[in-house]
Amino acid sequence: MKTDYAITLLRRGMSVAQMLDAAGPGFASALAQGEPLPLLIADEVEALGDGWHEFAASLMQLCADHPALRVLLLGETRSVVGWLLPDGMARHALLPLPRAERHRAISATSAGSATAALGTAADHSGLFALAREFGGRDDSLEAIIDAWHAAAPENGQAAPRWLEPLRIAKECALSGNVASAIALFSADPTSGSAAIASLLARWQAAPALRNTLIEGLLRLPSEARFRAAILVAVGHEAAPELRDRMRDILHEIVRLGALPPVERVEAGYALSLIGDPRDLEALVDVPGGVFTMGCVLHPNSSPVQLIAVAPFRIGAYPVTNAHYAAFIAASGRHWASPNGMLTERANMPAADLTWHDARAYCAWLTEAWRKAGRITQEMVVRLPSEPEWERAARGDQKAASNAFVHPWVVLGTTIG
Repeated sequence: MKTDYAITLLRRGMSVAQMLDAAGPGFASALAQGEPLPLLIADEVEALGDGWHEFAASLMQLCADHPALRVLLLGETRSVVGWLLPDGMARHALLPLPRAERHRAISATSAGSATAALGTAADHSGLFALAREFGGRDDSLEAIIDAWHAAAPENGQAAPRWLEPLRIAKECALSGNVASAIALFSADPTSGSAAIASLLARWQAAPALRNTLIEGLLRLPSEARFRAAILVAVGHEAAPELRDRMRDILHEIVRLGALPPVERVEAGYALSLIGDPRDLEALVDVPGGVFTMGCVLHPNSSPVQLIAVAPFRIGAYPVTNAHYAAFIAASGRHWASPNGMLTERANMPAADLTWHDARAYCAWLTEAWRKAGRITQEMVVRLPSEPEWERAARGDQKAASNAFVHPWVVLGTTIG
């Protein structure tokens, strides 16, 4: 093998053996004979779709059989970010192109394109290349696409695969074809997200078309509807009744645990922005009694023993940034959190605070809830003890020798 790397494109249903064959003449035979191999780069991994798990397992077995083999899988971040990786496979993501580096890359002859190429939209390498060559009326993504689209008939360039959804969005905007945009997103919500976001931006001054598009997206079945609600809720205006519908769908995502964890986090951000309907200070009753505490999987949790606790009430959710921020505003206490005051993180668990801060919060909340009549004058809000935390987390589950029996826990409040 003479090159330092070999490149192949993946496709739906492709096996590892077919990937090796597609890498070029001699790659599979060189592997079988133990010859030195270049880096194998397999692009468009998102094309594997549902076949990813079987492909990944076969690939890891191949790498185990041939320790000298090096494989780099490339794919669109949004398509693969939720995929589970087998042990031994690492995930990396490309950072946006820094403005300073883009500035250095712009030559004197492309000064007329500098505005578009230095804008936020051009931090994607492909869009930077388009902005540098074709410019744009401003630094928006849509302006870059328009400039490229205007020049495309003359230069004969076909749209790269990653650019195709944005090209379709432009055509839908020109024709007012809402149905085509919805069909594109329904067929593939991951790649269609770019088209919908661009189309909503193009229809800023056309609220009737925007609301028609949003309404159609929110009527899609199951996961497509969930992903549409996340997409639209962040940064896109909609009619009040549609925002209420989005709120219901986002709440459903969180309540059901729908979608991969990465997207559930996005749903939580979106729900915080448009208003979380849950009572995030709700309390639940935990019955007292004797329960099994501890496990054998970690020394800190040993020994396993029977512990008795009295009945208590505990917060159904962790203390949120919004509720802790109210305490900070009332008390003037210092809070080191860099993100605690952000609107999109209002419903996230409060962090970056000490045990002393948490106790002070509980004392403040005790007085606030007494005044509001939420608890009696004899009741106290406090931090749960370790046995109470474990009782709330595991209930009546017995100790197991080969499995975790309760999740990680975070700051919460207990009524005692």
